Order: sequence, then structure tokens, then C-alpha cells
Amino acid sequence: MIASRGQGFLAGLAGGALAVVTMLALRALLDGPSPAELLADRLTFLLPLPLFDALLALLGAAAKRLFFGAVLVGLVGLGGLAGAMAARRGLGLRDALLWLVGGWAAMAWLGLAALGAGPFGVGTRQGPVAATLTLAAVVAVYGATCLGLARLLRPLAGPGAADPGRRRLLRLAGIGGVLAAAAGVGAWQLVASLSRDATRSVAAAAARGLSRMPPAITPVDVFYTVSKNFFVDPTVDGASWRLEIGGNVERPFALGYDDLRALPAVEDYRTLMCISNEVGGDLIGNAHWRGVRLRDLLERAGPGAGAFKVMFTCADDYQDSVRFEQAMQPETLVVYAMNGAPLTPKHGYPARLLVPGIYGMKNVKWVRKIEVVNSDFRGFWQQRGWSDEAVVKTMSRLDTLPSPTTSGVEPLLLGGVAFAGDRGIARVEYSVDGGRSWQAAQLQAPLGALTWVLWTAEWTPPAPGQYTIKVRATDGRGVAQTAIVADPLPDGASGLHTIVLRTLAG
Repeated sequence: MIASRGQGFLAGLAGGALAVVTMLALRALLDGPSPAELLADRLTFLLPLPLFDALLALLGAAAKRLFFGAVLVGLVGLGGLAGAMAARRGLGLRDALLWLVGGWAAMAWLGLAALGAGPFGVGTRQGPVAATLTLAAVVAVYGATCLGLARLLRPLAGPGAADPGRRRLLRLAGIGGVLAAAAGVGAWQLVASLSRDATRSVAAAAARGLSRMPPAITPVDVFYTVSKNFFVDPTVDGASWRLEIGGNVERPFALGYDDLRALPAVEDYRTLMCISNEVGGDLIGNAHWRGVRLRDLLERAGPGAGAFKVMFTCADDYQDSVRFEQAMQPETLVVYAMNGAPLTPKHGYPARLLVPGIYGMKNVKWVRKIEVVNSDFRGFWQQRGWSDEAVVKTMSRLDTLPSPTTSGVEPLLLGGVAFAGDRGIARVEYSVDGGRSWQAAQLQAPLGALTWVLWTAEWTPPAPGQYTIKVRATDGRGVAQTAIVADPLPDGASGLHTIVLRTLAG
């Protein structure tokens, strides 16, 4: 029996930390969502949208890792509370084992179901056996650590215990060590995220140049990637992968990777932009894609009467949908190649979706199931407040100014990209006086009807001073880009990209 609640708390903290480490190790080994990730997903429902938006604006991609790290630290803390409660109840070894077995059963049956994974994890991609065994391993590590440490700490409170100063020192050392381990897990998550973000940002900047035009085609290694996953993205085995087409259809069927590649192919240039992209941000890229028309797959299956949406389920259990009419457009593709090579794992290998005119979150990756449904299905991000229509807003970006300050009044090259989804770009204009007057820029011919447009203009500062440079685009329907500033949540950022330039006397 544990002698005191303080010792129980210490033992529980240590058990919680080792249980979290075990959970993450098994997650990497089994390539399936851990209970911590399922919990984090559920907790995002509880975040008010203004707070969600503020965290996204403040921390960017790091917000997801920080949130997950906080969940992990919270689980360690719950382990400490459970240990303190066990000590308070005066549980013996037999009672403690019964509580652990009962807790595992309750978490496997009810806990996983409450987290959206179904009873015993039947809804997870690794299946109920792996899900319940993962929980069993986590509970066993927690229980063994708690009981073992409790036995070691118990003599400290007995008649022959060390003096109070030594006990206090041991207690503080134990608490510090466990909290350091928990903090280390969270810090590792954050550092990993920031490292990836920094690498991507530096690579993207190098690709498009800080003082030169971006390439018309974005290299695969710097093309932006975003996903819902807190830990790692899935790695799909192409040899065993199957794409299922079903739901409200007359002839459901499945395709393997080679079967998909053997179908009549379509090649096209497309630009993708993330709905989280800030004004002037780099979560946008243009590539050459190869795949098949989704319409051909659906027609082969024979959609039933009343088809309203087409729902997609991915290898990471991400789900989203588009209207049936969008799915049947000839430009909507299931692609398997990017810039002349098979999709990389981070870009959705073996196959991903491309739907014209909408943001990247609905162009799902790692797709494994396509279902025709008669209801208005809302996907992962839509359930959390993001737009379901997700129509791309007209954007333009200034890429070519090297720094906020330049010497002399020599000619400067202004230039960048503009994009309006499936509406095209008719005109790009720039202003050097904060928007009081506008001049037309030159447009390069786009690589396709669904791509960005590169724009350039040569401008010479008339005199040393400060200039506020803005850029705006007009889409192919004659609608000008709005100057109204809006955050990405819920339907994409808006506003004009603005840079303040100061020229000095030469």
C-alpha cells in the first residue's frame, strides 16, 4: 500500500510520463493514431473559434504541436492525480491491479468510442486489436511504474525514514525529474515542428528568391504541406493500397495502384493554396499533375438517385466532402503523379484529390475511400468551424523586394504571383503610394486555366523617401481583390499584400 498521497502523486507522475513515451513509441511502430491524438482532436471542438483563430495567427503551424504537447503534459498530470487518489484510498496491490484492469476495459470500450474511434478502436485504421493492445501496454507501463515506485518511496515515510530535509530533497528531485521528462516531450514536439517549418520556409524562400521571381512550377521539395496530424503523417504501402468506390452506387468496386495508373490519364497544371495562408504567405504552390478524372470512376460505379455529395476518407482517417456536381466536373482529378514523378508520401502517395476553385484542405491526400452520399456530410475541419464551400479568394503577392531599405533611385523590379482559383486572373495592379493610385503590371501567360499568374513591373523611385507598395488582382470575371482585411478562419484570408520601402540617397 502507498504510504502517502504525495508519494502516490510522484509515482503517478513518473508512471504517466513513461506511459506517454510508450504511447508515442507504439504510435510510430503501428502507424495509427494514438489515444493522445484522438483526445487532442476531440479537444479542438471545445476551443472557441476566436481563440482558435488567435492561436493560429500567433503561432502558425507550431500551434498544432504546442497544443499536442500540452495534451501530453496534461496526461502526465492526470497520471499523478490518479496515483494520489490511489494513495488516498489506501489501495493494496490486489485492489490496484483490479482498478488498472477495469480502467483499461473502460477506456477500450467507452473511452475510444467517446474519442470517435468506436468501441475497442474498431474505427481506427490499425483496427481494434492494435488499439486495445496499445491501451493495454500503456496501462501496464503506468501500473508497473506506479506500484514499483510506491514500494521504493514507502520507506521514506516510515519510522526509519530519512530526515525531513532529505525527504523534501528527494521529493523535489522526483517532481523535477518527472516534470522535466514531460516538458521534454512537449518541447520535442515543438522543436520538431519549428524545425520543419523553418526548413520549409527557408527552402521556399530560396526557391522563389527574396529578390527575384518565383519559378512558374514549384519544386516538389518546397511545395507546401499541411495536415491535421499532430504526430506524423501516414506512410502508405502502394502495393497493398486499395481505392474503394462505394456508398450510394450501383456497382461498388476497388482499384489497386497499378489499376489506377492503367486508366486513361489526364495531365494538367494546377495551383493549390491552403485556407490558412496569410496575406503574402507561402502556403501556395503550382505543379504539374497526372491522374484520372473522378467522374470516370463515379460513372463506372453508377451513382444512385439523390446523390448530394461525394465523401472522401483518407489513410490518416481525415474526411471531407465536395458537392456531387463538383465531383463530376471534368477538371476534378484523382492524381498519382506530381512534376513528372509519383507523389511523395508527404504530398499524398499513392493518390490525392484535386478539385478546381477550392482551398487545399478539401483536396484530400492519401485517399483510400470514395463514397457517394445523399446527405450534407461535413468533414474534419468543417466540424470545427471552417468553411465547407472553401472557395479560393483572389490573392496577389509581392515577392521581389530584397529588403525594406534600398539605396539610390535605380529601377526596381516588382513582381510576384496572383491566383483566383478557377476564375483566372485578368489584371494585376500595383501602387507605390499606399493605394491612392494604381498602375498596371505585366502578366506572363499562365501554364493553365487553373494556375497562378506571374506578374512583373519595373518601377523607379522618383526620389529618396518612404513608399508604401501594394498589389491587387482582378479575377477573370472582372471582380477586384478585396482590400478588406480578414483572418484565415473561417473561409480564407483577405486584404492587400503591402510592403513599406524606404529609399536612401545614393
